[in-house]
Amino acid sequence: MNVKKYFCWMLIFGWMFLLPVSTWSAEDHQRFGVLLTKHNQAGHVDYAGFKRDETRLDAYLEGLAKIDPESLAREEQFAFYINADNAWTIKLILS
Repeated sequence: MNVKKYFCWMLIFGWMFLLPVSTWSAEDHQRFGVLLTKHNQAGHVDYAGFKRDETRLDAYLEGLAKIDPESLAREEQFAFYINADNAWTIKLILS
């Protein structure tokens, strides 16, 4: 499996492990999931599409920055770090 395809599948399935986060609702995480679903085309990430929705990605990242991971249960921390890693990786690629 090539790296791009692997990364794409990590993005798509990584957000499915989300658990409700005590300081931020699952609905907020679902917004990131919607972006991931929207900007996946045939197993490839549509970075141009993410660029057009960059303000939504930025809003998600700002929300993540307000969360104290130490206040979360272990499973919630795992979901938090997967999502933060995926979102920041996309942001890095866009910049």
